[in-house]
Parts: sequence; C-alpha cells; structure tokens
Amino acid sequence: MLKHSIKNNIPLSFLPIESLEKYLKAKLFDNVDHKLLRKLNDFLFHQVSLTELIETYRSSGGSAKDTGGKRLYKIIEEELQRRKKSRADLVEMIVDHLVEFEIEEMNRIAAYLKGRLS
Repeated sequence: MLKHSIKNNIPLSFLPIESLEKYLKAKLFDNVDHKLLRKLNDFLFHQVSLTELIETYRSSGGSAKDTGGKRLYKIIEEELQRRKKSRADLVEMIVDHLVEFEIEEMNRIAAYLKGRLS
C-alpha cells in the first residue's frame, strides 16, 4: 500500500476467529460437523476421502499432541496438492459453510468489524 501511496488509517488487528488449522481440527476431528465433512468430501476429496485422511491422522498417533491442528492440516493439504486443488479452494468451501450454517459466528464477526471500522 505504501508503494502506491495509499494511506491506511485502520488500526492493525486480528479477527476474532481461530486459524484454519484449528477450525478444521475442531470441526472434522474433535466435534465432527457432518455437514461440513460431507460438503468437503463431495466437492474436494474424490479419490481419497476426507474420512480416510482423518482416520490416517487418528491412527498416526499425532492427534494427541496436535492441539493447533497443524498435523491434520498438513495431511489435508498434501492430499489437496495431489488433486491439483489449492488452499483457496478449501477456504472457499469453509466460508460457504460458515455463511450457510454458522450465522451466529458470522454475526459476531460482522459486529466486530463494524465496531473496528466505525
């Protein structure tokens, strides 16, 4: 932005949301959101299902030490790369899911942004 002489008077802040890795671990492993799991399986994971990837994660024994979900995300990301899919494809599906099924969470984020930008 500085390169193009654009001034930013918005204070630097972080959204009140968890990381993608933590979100996926929470929704696909800790407390399974079956709608999200089904959506991701149907649209992104055709050859090796997300259920199989989660079982690999569970049986590897790394899930006990993986509080941030980075190991699970690595397994998911490697499969996405094998299928010529990107992180953006995954994020798009998750955002669609949030908008459709997690209205309270979206309202909380919208209220936070309104407060920061007004």
